[in-house]
Amino acid sequence: MNAWGSTAKILRHAFFVVVVDALLAGTLVASAAAQTDKASGRGQRIAYSASGTPIHQFESDLAGGGQFNVTRYFLAFDAKTPLNRTQAVGLTLTYSLEDYNFAGRTALGDQQPWDRIHRLGVGVPFSFSSANRWHFLFTPSLEFARESGADWNDALTYGVVFSAVRSVRPTLTIGVGVGAFNRLEQNVLFVFPAVNWQITQRLRLSNPFRAGPTGPAGLELVYTHSGKWEIAGGAAYRSLRFRLDDNGPIPNGIGEERALPLFGRLSRKLGQALKLDLYAGVLVEGQLSIDDPNGNEVVSDDYGSAPFVALTIAGRF
Repeated sequence: MNAWGSTAKILRHAFFVVVVDALLAGTLVASAAAQTDKASGRGQRIAYSASGTPIHQFESDLAGGGQFNVTRYFLAFDAKTPLNRTQAVGLTLTYSLEDYNFAGRTALGDQQPWDRIHRLGVGVPFSFSSANRWHFLFTPSLEFARESGADWNDALTYGVVFSAVRSVRPTLTIGVGVGAFNRLEQNVLFVFPAVNWQITQRLRLSNPFRAGPTGPAGLELVYTHSGKWEIAGGAAYRSLRFRLDDNGPIPNGIGEERALPLFGRLSRKLGQALKLDLYAGVLVEGQLSIDDPNGNEVVSDDYGSAPFVALTIAGRF
């Protein structure tokens, strides 16, 4: 291993220790806040939420031959507590299973390039609001992303997202976010707009929420009807990267899927704590690729438009 490889490995372990310490600290802070509230008679102030999302991506043709489809299952749990009037800390846990099915001979190889992908993630969001209507969010996170049979030690991705937004007026909050990640031999830095604009009483422009299949990197226009129904449409960007099986066609390699989801959403609130979101859309500009264990691309192939449907059940408690 060269000097850079050794340094990168040390940094990965150091980041892992920092995030784990932050998770423990966040848990202790939340517990302490809850005990303080209980002792002062104010009751529990920790807000919990959970969601589950099955997603089916219908069969799509690969440019180099063959077809594939994917069924995904996404689970998320969040806890958040205020530290004081201007600061809050949280804990986010996620798990997803992605079940790929390939048919026919593809440009990615004679064998099925990968099958089941597991993702296990954790994050610690910390938010702060200033007196001049600025709001800041800092979220370090890590995730293990691997095909069944791959080594967990080689599947760690990690990074941080920072955003700064300002309440320009009661109906408009706008700003910018920056993300920096190490994604399996690939360093990524990206900038994205952060906006929440209540255009009219019923019409809103905002970033898609994380529980959905589109992810947070995008924009959607939302129409609210009677306070219980929402109709939305938008677009996003998605990149999924993962470590491949040690005994697969390219042992310990790295797989990736990239696409632009265009989507519509129909949502219904069921009481104060439960919400259902039905999605339908299409993935465009899709691409599958395989890198060697060091992150050098070996092969890639584009795929045609891929329709998808999804259902999210989310609740607060």
